[in-house]
Amino acid sequence: MVKAFGLIIGLLLVLGFSACPPLGNSTGTPTASPSPDEEELPGKYGWAPNVACGFLSDKLKPGVYRNEGNNIYGCLSEAKFFGPGKPQNNIVFYARGESDWVRQIGVAVNVNQKSAQGEAVDLLFEYATDMSMKAIGVPLSKHTGNTLLAGQPGRGFVDTTKVEILRHEFSNGQGYELHFVITPTVNRPQK
Repeated sequence: MVKAFGLIIGLLLVLGFSACPPLGNSTGTPTASPSPDEEELPGKYGWAPNVACGFLSDKLKPGVYRNEGNNIYGCLSEAKFFGPGKPQNNIVFYARGESDWVRQIGVAVNVNQKSAQGEAVDLLFEYATDMSMKAIGVPLSKHTGNTLLAGQPGRGFVDTTKVEILRHEFSNGQGYELHFVITPTVNRPQK
């Protein structure tokens, strides 16, 4: 199941979901960069793997950052299962990038039991808020929070960092995945 979930995450990242409506910044372009006196946004360039893979370690057991094939590196937490029914709803954290640098992080919930989707979306909101604070130092905007709680897709920027909510309906019509993803768009300075 974890392998299939990783494959779906990979497809979502490759497809890019360009049909997402904007979150906050309606132009879809990055907001102005901080002035030289202002502190740079944490995570502006990405994160060290040992830092990124631990962002939600107080909530989900982190996985090991490793080569997943084709020089794509990442970590995937153990899933946390909750709610009624079989299969249960579950939530995971993931990070993807290069061998020594994480370029994207996300938290995703699988809503397998629509009768418990409120609990699932509330848990995703809690984890996404925590991840945002740890990764880029800012809470979710009101609009982003409302979009996420409504289970709807969207995208926007915090400075130059892309923030997305992605939704993928299961092919059997019995549920969906909802992802909150943070992707820095600025390359890290060369050493």
